Amino acid sequence: MELQTPRVDDTAPTERGRAAARSLVTVHDGLRDELAQVSRLVDEALAGRVDIAGARGDLQRLALRRHDWTTGAYCSAHCLAVAQHHYGEDHEIFPLLRSARPDLGDVLDRLEREHVVVHDLLERLDGALVALAVADADGRAALRRTLAEFSTVLRAHLAYEEEQLLGPMAQVFS
Repeated sequence: MELQTPRVDDTAPTERGRAAARSLVTVHDGLRDELAQVSRLVDEALAGRVDIAGARGDLQRLALRRHDWTTGAYCSAHCLAVAQHHYGEDHEIFPLLRSARPDLGDVLDRLEREHVVVHDLLERLDGALVALAVADADGRAALRRTLAEFSTVLRAHLAYEEEQLLGPMAQVFS
């Protein structure tokens, strides 16, 4: 979706703005669905029903993992889904919102920081899956803790972003 110059003089929601807000929720719902897949994948790996290589391969294919910040040993390729989503937010949507709604500066700063945290946690989750191949009970517990932390952080991030930005997006984008 091509974004236009933000409107600063009229605060009534526009149809295009409402569509942009709905699109954000749709993308977030997809990320929530994939989070459930990650949880199932970790459960399968911990139960020994899927091997670690298969679990890591599945994790790499999920949109959550597709971000150009993840250039570690196990994910050096450019991945697109979340990369495009966060890139669009960080470089297109957020600057437009900053311009039209300076009062959102702290919110947008927080969301940008959270994008980095989400991807750092994905790196840790991948590392915990690697460690599981040789892990004992402590390694299994670490994997469960990492997944729980990742799930909590991602769900809170998505909810906060929607809570803070859906209204402004509906008003700003024309």
